[in-house]
Parts: sequence; structure tokens; C-alpha cells
Amino acid sequence: MLPAPTTKSDPSPALRPISIGMPVYNGQRFLRQAIESILAQSHPNFELIISDNASTDQTAEICAEYAHRDERIRYVRQERNIGAAANFRFVLDASRHDFFVWAACDDFRADSFLLRTSNVLEQDETLACALGSVIFVMDDGETIVYELHTNLLYRAGAECSFFMAREPYFKCMLMYGLFRKEHLLAANWPLLTDTGFWWNDALFLQSIVRQGGLHMFSGAPTMYRVNWRAKVPSVSAGRGGWLLRLTGLHPVSFYLAHLRISQGANRVLIALLAPAKAVKSMLEFYLFAGVKVLAMARVFFRVRQRR
Repeated sequence: MLPAPTTKSDPSPALRPISIGMPVYNGQRFLRQAIESILAQSHPNFELIISDNASTDQTAEICAEYAHRDERIRYVRQERNIGAAANFRFVLDASRHDFFVWAACDDFRADSFLLRTSNVLEQDETLACALGSVIFVMDDGETIVYELHTNLLYRAGAECSFFMAREPYFKCMLMYGLFRKEHLLAANWPLLTDTGFWWNDALFLQSIVRQGGLHMFSGAPTMYRVNWRAKVPSVSAGRGGWLLRLTGLHPVSFYLAHLRISQGANRVLIALLAPAKAVKSMLEFYLFAGVKVLAMARVFFRVRQRR
């Protein structure tokens, strides 16, 4: 029997309401922790839309349980798997509020995340997105792979600076920041759905920085789970996946896509910077490959010690 629903009598109307979209497929392993971290937010005025992409595990039962307990949760189960990008778009279109954030079903956040990021957007109307620190953890949720604490601001139109920023463990994480919904709706969605590139979210964000600023600040961290079994095979599946997996280099068509979405002087500068970007990407790839190996070694020795 499901527990009785919990009614929130005072959702703190003084705080701007926020929509949270959680697309999920077969997420039972970490789903409870992800939902609990949202329900624990110090900014309680939110709605959580969960779209279950026809999962075959216990995802449906877990989501139904939480939707019954808390009226801020809306649970939708797709009749068939509509694909990841379409599921991300579904929760966005189903949202009701002007501030929106995607939440991964295997990550968790500090309880100050919504409050801190919404305050940043409230204080600067030129920003399209705000994100706090990111702590990359292994599946156990404890072993830290890498910590990203920074204070960077990409103003609207700073396409070249954003182009040169590194993809792994950095700018693609902005996909899980708090957005002004209007900028997401105006973004170039075919870059997510049609290109098939690994890190195509970097291209998607490139189309957003043309219209609004992106700000990363230190604090209110998101704990991003590095799920090796799920994420390593998906790298190989994208266009240029094996090239990226072995060298850290994107195919030439990835850089051409950046040129297509840029305009004027930015297009010329990105063309000139592309070779330097390729070398930079390769060096970053081997650097972080070493970081990953060290993190996996820590997990291995921890397991050995427990035995």
C-alpha cells in the first residue's frame, strides 16, 4: 500500500516558482536519491515533472510512489521510448514556470542549489543560465573523481570564448544549470536531435550563449555520477565516437557545425581558432583520462580493503 499523499500548504509564494524536468529511462538504481535531493531543496516553490521513457525496470513504481506522496511531482509514463532528446524536450514543454532546470535521474544536488541559482538569475537579467560547483563522483556517490569550483561568466555573444572552453567535465555541465525558459525554447534544438555528435550539448549551449549569458559560480554543488558502464559505450555510438574515445578529437564535421551556427566576426574567429581547439581538446582528453584511472584505482583499493 502506498503511503498517504503529503500536501504542501505553504509553497513559499514569495520565492519565484521553478520547474524541474527529470527525463528518465531505467533509472531505478539511483532514482530515489535523485528525487530525495530535489525534495530536500531549501527553495520549496517548485514543480517536478518526471517523464518515464517506457522503462522496463522498477522506475514506474518508484515514480508513482513519490508522486502520490508529494503534490509538487507530476509523473508521466511514455507509451513507447521516444528517445533521449525528445524526452528532454517533453519535460520542458510540460513545464509551467519561467525558470527551468533539467535533473538527471542518477545525480543529486546540494539543498541550496535552487535557491542559489535562482538568486543569481534574479540579480542579472542578462543571464540565460546559472550553475554552481560540480563534483564528479563514482557510482558509490562517495569517491570523488574531480571537483569543479569556478567563477566564470560568458556574456551574451561570447561565442569564441565558449567555443574554446573544454567539453569534458566543464561546459557541457551547464545543461544541468537553471535556465530562463525563454532561452531554451529559442535555442537550436536540431543540434541536440539531428547532429548525432557526442557532446552535441556543447553545440546546443553555443546557440544559447548567442542570446544570453552563462554563469558558473562556486558553491551549491551538483554531484554528477560518472556511470562508466552506461556512459563509455554511448561515446562510441555518436558520430566520431571512436575517434573521440581514443584521441579526444572531434570529427571535422563537429567544428563545421560550430561555424554554421556562428555569425559575422565570431564565425571568422572560430575558424581561425579551430586548430588550436583541436590540440587543446586532445591534451585535455589525456589529462582527464589519467584522472579517471586514478579514481577507478581508488575504488578498487577501497573494495579490497573492505574485504
